[in-house]
Amino acid sequence: MRILPTPDFIPTITDSGIPGTVSLAWLNRIVTQESGETLLGYVELGTIQSDVELRVIGSSGNHFVGGKSLRFAHGSQVIHPR
Repeated sequence: MRILPTPDFIPTITDSGIPGTVSLAWLNRIVTQESGETLLGYVELGTIQSDVELRVIGSSGNHFVGGKSLRFAHGSQVIHPR
């Protein structure tokens, strides 16, 4: 499993040292559109033998003006192999 980032949002740190997990960090400022969703990248799973559940364990961020915490919408998604 690995992350394929979009060209505009390449993470500063990527760690896939634990099988079945990927950790990402963007340490530099990210500028996004206020009114919509932002695609940070895709997950490449490789060969899948059964359904896979993708989960976001945690996320955090701060607004660059004033340091206000940001809210993230995410959840689990079951991927069915084709």
